[in-house]
Amino acid sequence: MSVDCGESVKFAERATLGSYKGSEWGERIFCTTCGSSLLWQTQDGKNQHVSIQCFEDPSQFDLKIELFIDRKPSNYALAGTRKTMTEAEVYAMFAPKEN
Repeated sequence: MSVDCGESVKFAERATLGSYKGSEWGERIFCTTCGSSLLWQTQDGKNQHVSIQCFEDPSQFDLKIELFIDRKPSNYALAGTRKTMTEAEVYAMFAPKEN
């Protein structure tokens, strides 16, 4: 679960961060000391989504959308109703447009 932060996230100059490029356009930023996933972003940094576990009170956030709904295990479901997007829909939203 994450919070959409646009492109507002900045890290301290000496932060111990690593990056994993999971696609041609997206990457995960993590702590190289403890391995915690901190955020997912487009590689241009314009779409940053910070893990709610980075916040002192993660319960302050409402779940508004479920992504990759077609990839979730069939043995669980989150309570409530909200917008859902499939893998193809997510890729179409974030992947660079081809010329």
